[in-house]
This record gives sequence, C-alpha cells and structure tokens, in this order.
Amino acid sequence: MTKHVPATHESVDCLVASRDRVEMEGKLQRTLGDNLRSYRTARNLSQEAFADVLGMNRTYVGALERGERNLTLKTVERLARQLDLDPLALLARRDV
Repeated sequence: MTKHVPATHESVDCLVASRDRVEMEGKLQRTLGDNLRSYRTARNLSQEAFADVLGMNRTYVGALERGERNLTLKTVERLARQLDLDPLALLARRDV
C-alpha cells in the first residue's frame, strides 16, 4: 500500500506555475503573428507583397504570422518601424 503524502504549498505552487508557464509559452509570438496577419489582410496584401514591404522573405513572414518564429525585441522594433506602428501595438492582444 502506498502512503499518500499531501502536497506542500511549495510543490503545488511549482505545479501551478509550471502549467501556467506552458500555457503562456509562445502567446506573444502568436499575438504578434495575428496582428501582422490582420494588418496585411486589412490592406489586401499577399504574403509576398507584405514580405516586400517588410524587406523579408515570404516564408519567414508566413512563419511569423503562424507564431512559429521567436523574434528579438530589435526585430519587433524593426517591423513596427517598417509599418509605422508603435512596437507595443504589434504585441497587444486584440479581442475580436
């Protein structure tokens, strides 16, 4: 028979923090990607035309839109400058 040991607050806190961290992982990347896609589609641009505006490769822009690329803050600033936006606007979640 296995003895049941109640979880300590510390172990519960670690478990909850770990779960929250996994749920949050990549959220900003996906938000930025959603915002880029919204910006592009609102202007009726193809990914290729949008990539030209940004000075990037089309496949890279597609990966950005899907939230698959881990951008540096410098890259976020560069994207915002190219689009004449505040960098925070690219990272802000928009509830539709």
